[in-house]
Amino acid sequence: MRYVIAGGGVAGVTAAKEIRKLDPEGRVDLFSSESYPYYFRPKLWEFIAGRISPEATYYRPESWYAEQGINLYLHTAVTGLDTNEKVLTLANERAVSFDRLVIASGGRSFVPPVEGVGLDGVFALRTLDDAKAIVTWADTVQSAVLIGGGLLGLETAKALADRGLMVSVVEFMPRLLPRQLDEPGADVLQAYLEKQSLGIYLDGMTEKIISTPGGLTVQLGDGRQIETGMVVFSTGIRSNIEPWQSCGLPSDRGVQVDDYLMTAHADIYAAGDAAEYDGIVYGIIPAATEQGKIAGANAVSARSVVYTGTIPSTRLKIAGMAFNAYGDSTLEGEGIVVRRVVDVAAGRYERVAIQKGVIRGAIILGDSRKGLSLKRLIEVEMDVSAHADRLLEDDFDLKSLASA
Repeated sequence: MRYVIAGGGVAGVTAAKEIRKLDPEGRVDLFSSESYPYYFRPKLWEFIAGRISPEATYYRPESWYAEQGINLYLHTAVTGLDTNEKVLTLANERAVSFDRLVIASGGRSFVPPVEGVGLDGVFALRTLDDAKAIVTWADTVQSAVLIGGGLLGLETAKALADRGLMVSVVEFMPRLLPRQLDEPGADVLQAYLEKQSLGIYLDGMTEKIISTPGGLTVQLGDGRQIETGMVVFSTGIRSNIEPWQSCGLPSDRGVQVDDYLMTAHADIYAAGDAAEYDGIVYGIIPAATEQGKIAGANAVSARSVVYTGTIPSTRLKIAGMAFNAYGDSTLEGEGIVVRRVVDVAAGRYERVAIQKGVIRGAIILGDSRKGLSLKRLIEVEMDVSAHADRLLEDDFDLKSLASA
């Protein structure tokens, strides 16, 4: 049996590992368009900040793949697919046949069509090569503007600030992290970031970027202007699905898959940022990991493992502040009971959203100790009605409740 994985990121490598575990004899070929073996994207910020080398971002050295019986082909993009003949076409025009295919081609940075995005000194961050280019330019300037106040934008902003630049963040929405934080939580985060000397521009629609003798000027739609040495866009991703669309696999935002992560073709699966399940492209590492494992298992033994979706989860630090968000973290409305703890001065915010006695979403900002317990309660859908008023109290034994 010949298994082919198209994509060398977390979903592709996870699928390859699962296939190798379940089928020790099959051939596993992994094709990556990048020049490096799989690396942890969150570690790109550590590299940009100057704390680690590029090689320290790698999941495993290139030699590990051969040791695992995985044939790794770097700098080898897939450009086409013949579903009838089960043959992939590579960028070098080589044809590769397969018995089972896992599509894990990931995503790419989305940069809005703003005037001036092609100027020197304007970047997007998605790959290690992007990070290297940003570092090279950052060493020649004194300031930077991050367009996009989501998780990636804020982490990149702090990394550049750690490198010694004066950094401003422009967010289109009226608050930071609009997908993960409600307004009170965003206020706590903003106050903390401003103490870290980050400039925050909210309700900021980037109209154009202008080249000036001193560098660049970011002009916002309301007339505000920010002079800077470089601009980094962090405005979301789009799935890499062009090769799969051209061969007729149903897709919208991503390649559409069923409960087994199978595409419309019985021998072709999809996982990670390239996959669309139940109308959702998750775009997060936990989903890519879970999907990669399940797609790999089903590639070996069709319909052996069911995928039911991934509970959104974020667990990291933003500029040194612990941040956890689980489930529908900003859920509100009729029938939703919200409990909060707010302390702007201490940089602390906690929130749970409860629907019919069950926690559907949680935010922990500033202290991560309650995070995993709340995640567990969301996963098991435990009825917490009897404890709703005490869940966030410091002396409440949340861990024991989650373990019950």
